[in-house]
Amino acid sequence: MGKGELISVVVPIYNVEAYLTACIDSILQQTYKNIEIILVDDGSTDSCPEICDRYSLIDPRVHVIHKKNGGLSDARNAGLHIAEGSYICFFDSDDVVSINIIEKLYRACTDEKADMAVCYYQNFVDSYQDNSNTNIEYSVSTGKEIIKRIYQGTDGKIAFVAWNKLYKIDLFREHGIGYPIHKQHEDTYTTYKLLFFSEKVCIVESELYFYRLRSGSIMNSGFSEKRLDALEARSQAITFFMDNNEIELQTMAANDYFGSAIKIYEEAKKESNQEKRHTIQKNILNAYKKEWHDHGSLIQGSKRVIYGVFTIAPVIISKMYLALKRNMRKMVR
Repeated sequence: MGKGELISVVVPIYNVEAYLTACIDSILQQTYKNIEIILVDDGSTDSCPEICDRYSLIDPRVHVIHKKNGGLSDARNAGLHIAEGSYICFFDSDDVVSINIIEKLYRACTDEKADMAVCYYQNFVDSYQDNSNTNIEYSVSTGKEIIKRIYQGTDGKIAFVAWNKLYKIDLFREHGIGYPIHKQHEDTYTTYKLLFFSEKVCIVESELYFYRLRSGSIMNSGFSEKRLDALEARSQAITFFMDNNEIELQTMAANDYFGSAIKIYEEAKKESNQEKRHTIQKNILNAYKKEWHDHGSLIQGSKRVIYGVFTIAPVIISKMYLALKRNMRKMVR
């Protein structure tokens, strides 16, 4: 394909020296060449700053930001702030991408005049299998329909994550969207808004993003009180859809909130400090009761009974609910 528009690739980096080279190499090898690669060193204390600087000397497309540690959201926002591309993507620094991920996502966007393109992803520990080919196969949908698919869980390869997507940069700038500072689950706060404002979204049906599973990552560590950020994000989603008069999406967001709250309430039992565990679970229950008072009327059927009883018998319901969910997953397999 021709030169095409400039695409910004933002890579937030913090203490991932063992994986960073593989990540950057996979971006430099992209078949789509008109990219700027913004490496955001978020105050790393290992050799990541030196690795970043070395790549900036190797390839003029690489730009480096060295900044005080502010977390993943702050690093993404720093890259977004200086990005000059018409499109932008965010790749995590411990992951790897197919060499044609940008070309495929960009071609889908331009062919369909879409606001966003999403690809499938593959989890890996030590190795991954790149089965991508030159043929582009994709489907087209509205952003609102993609939100519904994520809430319904009908496609396990699409989620409210930032890193397997290519966005028109105007989605962020015209709607004032950024990543929330000092929050975990930052994608859960943000991605549904980007999808909501996307009139057209392309789903590239290939595993072009390779997500590394490692014990030290945020999503694979033990229970933390920051897990409550996930509930705050889901609560904001309910309000967002209500304010935009999207009753169906509001109902789905409410259902997502209540189910997630029960799950996190049960997860909090992993907290070894009994007093802290009690406080965390009390906070979850109090927030849950408020959401149930405000939005419980949206829930129908058997879930209305389960979610309602949780307000008075949380210990029993959390055990039963998660056991039921596990058994359902086994039946699906």
